[in-house]
Amino acid sequence: MTSHKTSHKAAAAPSAAPSAAPAPPTVAAARDPKSPLRLIDRTELLRRIPFSFPTIWTWMKAGEFPRSRDTGGKATWVESEIDRWISERPRKLLKGDDGWQRKGADKESA
Repeated sequence: MTSHKTSHKAAAAPSAAPSAAPAPPTVAAARDPKSPLRLIDRTELLRRIPFSFPTIWTWMKAGEFPRSRDTGGKATWVESEIDRWISERPRKLLKGDDGWQRKGADKESA
């Protein structure tokens, strides 16, 4: 009985491996494949992004922020795109970090 289970597993593994192909890079690839895409509305967006909507609108027009989706006349955003935008923001330099400079230091040295 044990040999039957072992041979079944061995037979199943080779047939599954050749059919696996890498997925093309998409929004879906950036999120957990087990969770469906989730849309968030403007209220939720503004809870997550600490800027005014006119600022976000300007960024969208300039291509610096994910564009909204039209869902029947209501603007919504793909949550994973917003999460990725947040995670791509540069980290703030702290005093003592390489490249850190005190505000106004350029004016003092001139």
